[in-house]
Amino acid sequence: PETVGILVDMINTYMYYLKKSKMIMRMRMRWRIFVIKSRVLKLCRSHSDTFTLLNNLANTYIYLEEPGQALELKKKAYTIWCRLFGEEHPVALSSLSNLAWTYGHLEKFEKALELTEKLYHLRCKVWGAHDKKTLSALHNLAWYHSELGNTDTAIRLFEETYDKNYRCIGENEKSTMKTLSRLSQTYAKAGRYAEAVAGFEKVYAYLCETLGADHPDTQKVLAELEAVREKLQNQSFSEEMLPPDVAELFDTFSENAKMLTPMERRILQYYI
Repeated sequence: PETVGILVDMINTYMYYLKKSKMIMRMRMRWRIFVIKSRVLKLCRSHSDTFTLLNNLANTYIYLEEPGQALELKKKAYTIWCRLFGEEHPVALSSLSNLAWTYGHLEKFEKALELTEKLYHLRCKVWGAHDKKTLSALHNLAWYHSELGNTDTAIRLFEETYDKNYRCIGENEKSTMKTLSRLSQTYAKAGRYAEAVAGFEKVYAYLCETLGADHPDTQKVLAELEAVREKLQNQSFSEEMLPPDVAELFDTFSENAKMLTPMERRILQYYI
């Protein structure tokens, strides 16, 4: 266990230098991680803290822009935990969640969707449909459907997630507002601008209260809100400009067009 703790601290130090772009230190830390990782996996293969080790190491590969290494490591971690504890064990479920997230991060949304569906059903079975982690899986499920263009399904799942979060943990909670933000984005994608505006207004008010009006996240939501408001105004203006019954008007024009003389048809074609 002490070796695992040392290695986790080392990975955190590595991440610090990675962000500081210190190339020599990055290379040294990478070599030391490799050496100690080999020792830890032999000595503590069944230790629960090894889960944190493997996950952090995989995330390090993602930051290094080596997604293939990260994916293989997370697949290996999930296989190990399923074999040791079974797929319904909390550690195995966390490992499956991380694996699905990695596929999503790599924009392999179909595989991410497949694994998240499995995760959602397992969490429903183990913890119940209203558990916070189960609702998190349902949220991600909706998001992957949205990324794959399944807008109607995404809206239905986001609405279900928001409703359960609202009833179980309250409206003014981070996870509830996160789902409402995603739902509003999906409403906008579907052209349901009025519903999107109403959702973004709630999220913006929440962020102003919790983070402040000048926070980058608050400003991002404000920009989304203003963009959707503009689309709603344009949509309303277009609807006002259209005749009350375009289909009836077109049918009437088609019937009258049959009565036009050749000269009248040429004049009409010229102006059209």
